[in-house]
Amino acid sequence: MEKIEIGMLLWYSWKMKKIFGIAVLLLILIVAINFNQWPTDNPDKPEATDKPEAVGGFYKVALNLNPGTPLPVVYDFDKANERSHLGNYLIDVLGLKHPIASNSFEDFISLIAYQVDSQQPSPYGGGNRNRFNQEYFLLLKPSAGVIDTIKTYQMFGLTATVSEADPKLLPFINDATYCEVDSDCSLEGNFCNYGAYNNFRAYFGWGWGCEGTNYPQEGQEKLWAGCDANLKHPEVTYSGVKCIANKCVAQNPVITCEDGALP
Repeated sequence: MEKIEIGMLLWYSWKMKKIFGIAVLLLILIVAINFNQWPTDNPDKPEATDKPEAVGGFYKVALNLNPGTPLPVVYDFDKANERSHLGNYLIDVLGLKHPIASNSFEDFISLIAYQVDSQQPSPYGGGNRNRFNQEYFLLLKPSAGVIDTIKTYQMFGLTATVSEADPKLLPFINDATYCEVDSDCSLEGNFCNYGAYNNFRAYFGWGWGCEGTNYPQEGQEKLWAGCDANLKHPEVTYSGVKCIANKCVAQNPVITCEDGALP
């Protein structure tokens, strides 16, 4: 009887050690997992710097200056420039926030763009009137909130109606060289640049002038290296365009050196 009791005690002791060992291993594993999830204040740990900018709504805004209405007055903080950025008028008209600085619209609007259309004049012409009689695409930041697309907005003699824009247009608006088929591309000017582009353009606020045309596909340094800059300037013509790997590419460049040095 004593041998049986001793045997049972030994078996029970062995069993408890085995269970205890498994429990210890599980405890170590749980602690290790939680440790990896705990935040650390380690200053040597690199921080992510390539996070994409948060974006909000995407809208199409039809902006019209009421007939017989003078141009909206320039904001006081833009008197030196003699004109205010369109973005500041838009955030006021749409009720996003009253501007307090000449770039305050950038706190709410990530991008203002327009579509190149033969039926619609360039927003840079018409003695500044064209920019107030134009359809724009607005890519907002989350801080702008949501725009009511039912309401009609009026301020400064401007009337604005808003609709939600097709998100399929975003790649074209974010990159003027983006395409999906050849017909998306054409030979166009893009501010100071000339080449193969789709028909959407980012809006530039101040309308700076250009000393000459740039041909980014060819590279300015390479072009000017072939001309005597004191007497001539380079120009490029193309035979057409193609959409290659979602990028508009001008075909068969012909480079010439034309008379006349640029300032």
